[in-house]
Amino acid sequence: MCINAKKWYLTFKLQDIAIGAPNEDEGAGAVYIFNGKSGRMNEVHSQRIAAKTSFNGIKSFGTYISRPLDIDNNKYADLAVGAFQSDTTFLFRTSPVITMTSRVTFNPPIIPLTSAGLQCATPSNDNPCVTVSVCFSYTGTDVPVSTRVNYTLNADTTITGQSKTRRVDLYKGTTNHKGVFNSNPISVSISGETCDDVYARVMSTSRDFFSQIAISLDFQAQFQLAETTNGGVVKPVQDANTPTTITDGTTFMTGCSGVCAPDLQVDITKDVISIIYGQTIDYSFTVRIINKGEPGFGVRLIADISSDNALFLDATPLLTDGSVQLTCAKAMDANNKSVVHCDVNSVLYQKQFGAVRLRYNVTSAALSENVTYSDLLPYVRLTVTASAVGNEVSPGDNTDTETQDVSFSADMAISGVSTPEQSRVSETKDTFRTFSHSYDIFNNGPKSFCHSCNHRYHRHFSTDKSI
Repeated sequence: MCINAKKWYLTFKLQDIAIGAPNEDEGAGAVYIFNGKSGRMNEVHSQRIAAKTSFNGIKSFGTYISRPLDIDNNKYADLAVGAFQSDTTFLFRTSPVITMTSRVTFNPPIIPLTSAGLQCATPSNDNPCVTVSVCFSYTGTDVPVSTRVNYTLNADTTITGQSKTRRVDLYKGTTNHKGVFNSNPISVSISGETCDDVYARVMSTSRDFFSQIAISLDFQAQFQLAETTNGGVVKPVQDANTPTTITDGTTFMTGCSGVCAPDLQVDITKDVISIIYGQTIDYSFTVRIINKGEPGFGVRLIADISSDNALFLDATPLLTDGSVQLTCAKAMDANNKSVVHCDVNSVLYQKQFGAVRLRYNVTSAALSENVTYSDLLPYVRLTVTASAVGNEVSPGDNTDTETQDVSFSADMAISGVSTPEQSRVSETKDTFRTFSHSYDIFNNGPKSFCHSCNHRYHRHFSTDKSI
């Protein structure tokens, strides 16, 4: 039942009883409703209408309660309640009880990885999308032929419940409602089901999206009867025993029966040039990944200079027919060590491959960073590991390591000069003559030698008149 425009609702059956308590709440009064059942009456009231909280200033509410009378001809008994000290009578009109049910459907039932040809598609991109239909129907005894309902739709609830970023936005027409859509009142007929469509569109098909592709895309719809009804009839009330929240979801079309089982293989090749300490500026490794199993989602390569003596410069994707692009960036691993992540920002299908050239700084400064000269490593070693969502068929070939030796060599030269360059010895006058020879040893690099660039050595020679 409702109090004329006061939005209070009471539900009566033939066996229900209204009992007035006009002296409660310091004389303001109250009315209790007890719902009847077959053969017995509930011992606990189902509803209490208190004048103190509902009607300001009213006294002795519930002194008089009329007999049931259907004054609006909706086949439900209405009731009048008097408050004689306030000289006021309140009319309660009984609201029909309806059982509104809802369901969520998806078109297509399983989401393909491209939206081409779908109702939810947009010209701006072909990211996956799905049409989400929230449908309503209701039943009841002597209920209106139609009523109105509002609903709220929340997107990707499993992901957001894990404090992760949702994967889809909700669209009504061309308007983006982000992760929550609140509907306008929808008219629902008792003669059939009424559905309202919302488009859910994947925002980005980055590696983050593919790494979570095995998680279902779930939606939660919550509904309530609208505050206004069609044609000014009394607003129905929802059966309290019927849920008003429903959760349902769909999955993405991976092409696998259950969890995918990729078979990733990694191979590293190194440059043919040598690394000469102090001379070589940069050095490159070429990394190739191929999938020989079921589709790989969220594929990532982690490149680690395990020798920790070269600095990452850049990455160049090597694109050929049939290859996929790898996007690389510096990152930190779990031990706060600098590594390089190379992501496949799409699906890596069977027999597809990708390749990238990783370039590193191997100057003497890079090779010597944070170590003393005596601790220099005689090699640069790269280790690359691949991973993907799913059950890897053969994890043993997901990792490859390649090592390039570092050459430590010096270009030494020696020169000398005599002082004096020549000397005359007299057979009659000179019996002894001395001259010296100086040697200069030079290092033209690239490796240092004894921590200095050149040395000078002196040697003295003597002769006698026999020369």
